[in-house]
Amino acid sequence: MKAAIIGCGFVAPAHISCLQRLRGIEIVGVADIDIATARKVAEAFRIPKAFADIRSLLVETTPEVIHLLTPPQTHAELAIEAMQAGCHVLLEKPMAPCVEEANMILTSAQQHNVKLALCHNFLFIPCIVAARKLLHGGDLGKLIGVDIAWKPAARGLNVEWTRDLPGGAMHEILPHPVYLQRAFVGELDRIAGISTRGGDSRGPSCEIRILLDAQLGTSQIEVSPGAEPKQIWMRIEGTKMSLHVDLSSNTMVRVRKLGHGKLAKAFMNIDQAVQLLGETIGNAFTLLRGGISNGHFPLIEAFYRSLREGTEPPVTGEDGRATVAILDQIWKTTDRH
Repeated sequence: MKAAIIGCGFVAPAHISCLQRLRGIEIVGVADIDIATARKVAEAFRIPKAFADIRSLLVETTPEVIHLLTPPQTHAELAIEAMQAGCHVLLEKPMAPCVEEANMILTSAQQHNVKLALCHNFLFIPCIVAARKLLHGGDLGKLIGVDIAWKPAARGLNVEWTRDLPGGAMHEILPHPVYLQRAFVGELDRIAGISTRGGDSRGPSCEIRILLDAQLGTSQIEVSPGAEPKQIWMRIEGTKMSLHVDLSSNTMVRVRKLGHGKLAKAFMNIDQAVQLLGETIGNAFTLLRGGISNGHFPLIEAFYRSLREGTEPPVTGEDGRATVAILDQIWKTTDRH
């Protein structure tokens, strides 16, 4: 199967490395409006051709699959052009700047009978996969709520193209916690509250808190670019058990009720410490065997399996649109503040 990369920025090496690990996939070309960047990436990964535009790539290499890794403002135009050429498309998040453009992409995929998938990679890291399995298996009891803390590194927050997004720099960050929120508490019912501090709510230095009511519980999202250390974690609370999931270290600790009194509290601390030690040792062995997954490889592998088997992609266009719809509502709510 022939694949091509459009957009040779920061995330391109992750996609290329994943593709080069898959059997039966040939990367036939890369494209970027900065041809020097495209050539540099092509040379680094031994890809035969580099282009300055998608049209030349489509004509000269006739790929079957396009990985679209450009800024979201360009997604609709480029995805539709690729689909018109009969290509399946894997889109980086967010799917589009707004729901209207997301709908255009979905309509094009349907019209041209091609598959569309979104790169919501954090859904596929091992600690999140394990947490969702426990939730769906009933181990947590009834879900009460999910708290998500996103304390990102400064890289990418001051990129010029983010300034034109409806949510500015935050529009590039928020899709990750939003799609994780949907994965655990379901579809959004309403935005219950938003608090911002530290300047423009769309700026790279803003601290933002969002409270969401959803089908299965509540979700609180906290994005704090100024906080140290840089980390990402989730607390998933249920009536039987809660989970603390650290996406930065790929660890998941079950917070279990072990009785009442001082002794029970002591055992609870020991229980959590033993779990964390075991997770840490397991991660060390994983690193020695080749590294901890950031979610890209299992997602991309599942996407190509869906192409071969004619099944639904791991993250659908409808999933991408739903995330964009929540972003739209967040920015409309902040405008009213």
